Amino acid sequence: MSRTRSGLVHLPMVWVMMFLILGILLGDALGMVWGGLVFLLFWAGYGAMARSLLEGTPAVAACLGLLAGIWGVYGGVSPGASHLPAGHVARYCDGRVYDIQGRIASFQEHYPGKTRVKLSACALKPHKGDGQHRRIVKGKVFLNLYGLEQFCAGYGDLVTVSAALKPVRNFNNPGGFDYRTFLRRQGIYGSVSTKASKVGVYQSHALKDRFMQQLEALRNGFFNLVLMRLGNTDAAHILNAMVTGKKRLIPPELRDRFAKTGTAHLLAISGLHMSILGLVVFWISFGLLSFFRPWLISGRAKKAAWVLTLGLLFVYGLFSGFSPSTRRAFIMAAVFALSFILEREALSFNTLALAGLVILLLEPFALFTISFQLSFGAVAFILAGFDLARKFGMMEKHQIIVRGGSACLVPLAAGLGTLPLTACYFNMVSHVQVFANLMLVPLVGFVCLPLGFLAFVLFCICPDFSFPLVDLCGGLINGALALAGFFEGLPFAWARVGTPDKLALVLIYLGFLGAYLLLKTGKKKVWAAFLAVVLLALLADAGMAAWKRFRPGDTRITVLDVGQGNSCLIRSGTGHTVLVDGGGFSGLSAFDPGRYIVAPFLWQQHILTLDMVVLTHPEADHMNGLVFILENFKVKKFVKNQDVRDTGAYQKMMEICRKKGIGQVHPGSGTRQFDSGRARLSFFGVPAGHPDINFNDNCLVFKLCQDNFSMLFAGDIMTTREQILADSQGGRLDSDILLCPHHGSQSSSNDFFLEKVSPESVIISCGFANRYGFPHSLVLNRYMDRKCRIFRTDIHGAVTISVRGGTYNILPYIQTTGKG
Repeated sequence: MSRTRSGLVHLPMVWVMMFLILGILLGDALGMVWGGLVFLLFWAGYGAMARSLLEGTPAVAACLGLLAGIWGVYGGVSPGASHLPAGHVARYCDGRVYDIQGRIASFQEHYPGKTRVKLSACALKPHKGDGQHRRIVKGKVFLNLYGLEQFCAGYGDLVTVSAALKPVRNFNNPGGFDYRTFLRRQGIYGSVSTKASKVGVYQSHALKDRFMQQLEALRNGFFNLVLMRLGNTDAAHILNAMVTGKKRLIPPELRDRFAKTGTAHLLAISGLHMSILGLVVFWISFGLLSFFRPWLISGRAKKAAWVLTLGLLFVYGLFSGFSPSTRRAFIMAAVFALSFILEREALSFNTLALAGLVILLLEPFALFTISFQLSFGAVAFILAGFDLARKFGMMEKHQIIVRGGSACLVPLAAGLGTLPLTACYFNMVSHVQVFANLMLVPLVGFVCLPLGFLAFVLFCICPDFSFPLVDLCGGLINGALALAGFFEGLPFAWARVGTPDKLALVLIYLGFLGAYLLLKTGKKKVWAAFLAVVLLALLADAGMAAWKRFRPGDTRITVLDVGQGNSCLIRSGTGHTVLVDGGGFSGLSAFDPGRYIVAPFLWQQHILTLDMVVLTHPEADHMNGLVFILENFKVKKFVKNQDVRDTGAYQKMMEICRKKGIGQVHPGSGTRQFDSGRARLSFFGVPAGHPDINFNDNCLVFKLCQDNFSMLFAGDIMTTREQILADSQGGRLDSDILLCPHHGSQSSSNDFFLEKVSPESVIISCGFANRYGFPHSLVLNRYMDRKCRIFRTDIHGAVTISVRGGTYNILPYIQTTGKG
């Protein structure tokens, strides 16, 4: 029960939740033993702090906090393969082909060109392992299916497949997203990819499985109906995301448009969707039940309406696949609904904390997810905003003024609460989010979402009845898209920002807390001093970040891990930046290393402007990632060779350069030099009219020099160009470090070329277990025969060379022993 003492509101559940969060963080960072010891020490000192500053909290809250924190330490320990039992499927995710048997443990997720389900493995044996026994295993992997948009197996069915069982791997770069840990926290340890026609299916007859399959059939049926009525359009994908939870078909560019307007939360089932749908259902249910006067007078009508609302929200969550974010949204909505049923709605912060406790006790790793942090950040700030509004009498005005002010306060408070998180995760801040939310939330949330859900209900009764509503939703969403485009196109509507570090995030939220308590409580001097200290620390942290960005002191060359491709960042000691290539994948792969690898690395380094971007040659594995970079960074100079391509990526890249006025430079056939701070780049020209020159041999080759240090960037040159360079440049090729030509192909790194370069170390940029077999064993032997130190991005991750004066140091992201 909340109570007030000297103007300070005590919130027991808030403290219990904070203890739980602290336990999870300590368990994740320090492990079970050390995390538990540190938590117990903190809890032991908690009593003195509470008495002196917070005037104590109820003893029961302290005891519950102790139990919650211990549970948090236990649940916060990140799962690792070494802690798994011998029969776990993770121990067999080694890239070999197995005959795998397992049960489907999820609804289907549709992606461009593939369908994905979770597979709970039951047994496996090597595909060509004569005499080897079938092994009983457990654990989950992804099953990726190609060749069919619809897959005939459903939830609970037993399937058999012969395919490579691959581990989940990261792109190992500083500040990169830890995808492997992210999936392990969901219980996923590997993946299997095959054609849907090659999967054997044995249908389950269990009652639960048949029910889930019927539910999924309805879900897929409505999904296909929307695509049939609206076509493969943005409106269709948004409506499906809101109603069915299938959001993977929404293109990244559309997500960007809504993110720039601060309304990205509208594109997925979230706490907002649950809340809006719950309110609409409650209003309708309460209106109907109010006709029974005895129920209305006794108050049972309102409680019954909340019970009906909870039931319908559960059905909505179940129908949409009950993804982790949907489950959390339902729990949050359910706890708040129960607070109204139990007439405890006034204790809003305790209710929010109780919802957080339930979620984190069930899923401790939810703490590290974007959806959890954004949802709770938004709701907490909305509650705090209304709390302050009531304190200053703003809720006692005229009813129309109160409603108008509340409509503005919700997006303003939610935007303020999520602003640091959106800056951290999306490197973007929207300056129009309040106005955009005021327009788009009512249209999409209060109109399209209920109409879409009603269309699904009618689809279950008679599909023809749902056609007009689906068409109407499509038209309304197209209007919302136009509004989002209008807000996005306004001058200074949004801005890119560097990634704030963890200390900055903590300080920002401590500053918000200090400001809230300064306005809310009676201890003005205490919280004013606290706020001043936090602001000074935040300024000091920002100053240190700016100094590291613009005056780092040493020159750093980072060869990024972009898979089978190439991308390097050169950052001079005076802060000048040069990006060489952007990586990329050819074929059907939709993964964009520019968006998901290179740009996050640059933002993590607080780089928003690139003095020079170099495209060595217009091949997919060097070029495709640069499209996103040119579009989202300020680029002063674009250096490329004379080659042109008719590919979509090349044409779009040229269009961006024209639109943004990015100047292009072609080094030509002679030697060309560029200064980048203390570092100097010397480009070796390509002989004009040589009959054996191709796209690879025609690529830009240059040497970076600073004092006595040098590094040669050889691109994808092969034997012909290597011979030309060896004959024409001779000793000028001599370098301390060589970026291995053509990813270690047998057609490159010839002895006559290596003799001229004479490197001490070589860095090979290649993908793990790539289909080309790079680097070739003969190439590795050539380097080892010359006593070169070998670094490989598929083994060592990103490789960083730090140069100060004439000395240099090579630091691989993943430390290993022995040769690469």
